[in-house]
Amino acid sequence: MVRDRSDAEIQILLRIDTLTGAFNRQHLKEAASQEILRVQRMGYPLSMVLVDIDHFKSINDTYGHIVGDKVLKAFSDELKSSLRTSDRLYRFGGEEFLMLLYDTDLDGATVLASKIREAIQNHVFPNQIRLTASFGCASFDTEDSFESWLQRADHALYAAKRSGRNRIAKSG
Repeated sequence: MVRDRSDAEIQILLRIDTLTGAFNRQHLKEAASQEILRVQRMGYPLSMVLVDIDHFKSINDTYGHIVGDKVLKAFSDELKSSLRTSDRLYRFGGEEFLMLLYDTDLDGATVLASKIREAIQNHVFPNQIRLTASFGCASFDTEDSFESWLQRADHALYAAKRSGRNRIAKSG
């Protein structure tokens, strides 16, 4: 019984980014694969939003990595507080996060991203730091693979960054 509990705890730890408490990238691949199969079978909408903190490197350069880590944790908490319990947050890379939004079409994902963008802009992070973030939204299309869907969200994210940051772009 103790061993079963330890194995279960290890499985949870293998899916969680220990700094931010968000799910990790490896778990994203597993979860997305399962959801894609459900979407193909059931036909409900599924969207992803890639979120990147604008100019995060300057925070580490100015305040150090300890403060940078605190900011990442607070940023993750801010994202999680904006999601429904059915949605999932993943740490995708350094200061980049991905949200899987269940039963949400592209318009719904864009509305949620807009609310989160505004909340982040108005939030005071550790050390009185103010942040902005850029967002790329894409809804799953039955012709997509996980990689093509992710690539569309990524292109949208970079379009938001190219258009001045602190923006939302979507892939239609």
